[in-house]
Amino acid sequence: MLDFCKDFLKEFDIDSGTVRVGILSYSTIVHDHFFLNSYNTSTGMFNAIDTISWIFGSTNTADAIRDMREKYFSFANGDRWDARNIAVILTDGVSNINANRLQDEARQARNEGIHIYAIGIGLSDVTELNQIASVPASENTFIVNNFDELKDLDERIIRSLCPVSSPMPTRTTTTTTTRKHNTAKPRTTTKTLTTPTTTVLETEYHYFPFTTTITTTTSPPRGSGYDVVIMMDSSVPEKTFDAMKKYAKSLVNRFDIDNKEYAVGLMRYGESNDMQWNLNNYTSKKEIISAVDRVGHKRGTSSDAASAIHMVRLRMFNKRNGDRAFARNLIFLMTANERSDDMYATWNEAEEAEKENINLYTVGFDLDDTTEIDETSTHPPYIYRHLINTEEGDDAIDNSTAEIVYLMDEDVLPSRTRPKPTTTITTMMSTSTKIQKKLPRNTGTALMAVVSTFLVLSGLVFGVAVFLFHRTLKQQSVDRNQLLEKHALNELGETNHTADLRVEVPSENNKDGLHSNNK
Repeated sequence: MLDFCKDFLKEFDIDSGTVRVGILSYSTIVHDHFFLNSYNTSTGMFNAIDTISWIFGSTNTADAIRDMREKYFSFANGDRWDARNIAVILTDGVSNINANRLQDEARQARNEGIHIYAIGIGLSDVTELNQIASVPASENTFIVNNFDELKDLDERIIRSLCPVSSPMPTRTTTTTTTRKHNTAKPRTTTKTLTTPTTTVLETEYHYFPFTTTITTTTSPPRGSGYDVVIMMDSSVPEKTFDAMKKYAKSLVNRFDIDNKEYAVGLMRYGESNDMQWNLNNYTSKKEIISAVDRVGHKRGTSSDAASAIHMVRLRMFNKRNGDRAFARNLIFLMTANERSDDMYATWNEAEEAEKENINLYTVGFDLDDTTEIDETSTHPPYIYRHLINTEEGDDAIDNSTAEIVYLMDEDVLPSRTRPKPTTTITTMMSTSTKIQKKLPRNTGTALMAVVSTFLVLSGLVFGVAVFLFHRTLKQQSVDRNQLLEKHALNELGETNHTADLRVEVPSENNKDGLHSNNK
């Protein structure tokens, strides 16, 4: 495999920067060897390949594809927005770890624009390869009987990667795209593309961007811009809130605010929604960064993201508070809570925001479960959902904000319906509502009458019970006295009998005192 990698990569121009390469290997777990921006010369790259060791283990292709998608094709590790992303996967085994996730991982990678070539070595069953490879599988799956045959595979894959073998005529294409950011906010961009004889390409196992020489002349109409509202969840530890402030300042630092391309407002939310400033309150970058520094932490136990998004939609994105008709509307929602007060309400507000052409970025701090922010954010998530590990320091924040600005003008997927509560819950809520509607208007009065009647009857029952109790006690007392009296009489009779016996038996020392004792 390593020899194949080196022979294969010799065909690409690494030294000029046209092609970037990253390599990972996997068995039971995934091993990262180098990323797309690790080496910019072929010599350094080939030396790094020579140091890769074979590691015994099982076959965990699912985690390898996930690692490739999330780590290798990331802005921080060298991914470029204007180069194709291509993954070449070589394997001689069928997945036996996380096999149930493999198709989903491959599908997600393909949905994010990664073209996958799958190479099987000595495999009799190619079902899994066909499920991994891009469509059509017949053009993106390659089978060899043994490792020696990999030597003859180079040209076949290269022809597939670079289908143009002869110079193509230069063509000039003028495209006009109109994207509505708000109903009354069309944005038109005119691009002139000159495409010479080269093509574009990139990969996973080996990621090859292969960037065409594309000359782009963009003439944006004056008046294009961005209206941005930053939302900061204050129901988090103060240290995390400080990290959010760093993120906000890093973001603002990348915006061209002084030339009015960007306008920025800020909302702090949690138990209450506290609008810090509107879009038209500050007009310079310096003013906004100072304002971010002044935002205080307001600790609480509630995270009402739904009402906060609602308030931003209706009160901050309006003309009176600085919303501009020509500008694109963006929300940056930052949180460290895996669940807000009402997850479904938050998703519903996000859905309503998208209907009004407001795009939502979500930034999660130290989250393990990203279910809520995944659905809250606009899609595709690789552009609009960001995760920050605060232990990685300021570099993680700066890389994230750089990637956001870099990809800000990428196409947005159409607005979508968010998940709704289960049918059972909905039915119960509907039934409850119907019951409430059927109640007569004097229900309160009737209820008081019922309660009063109940109390009266309870009092009567209690009185009877007390009477019977006292009567029982009295009867028991009489019976007890009679018993004691009878017992006393019995004892008295026994005492008289004993006395007679003593009289009839005089003591030895006083036989003469018989009449005296008897008396």
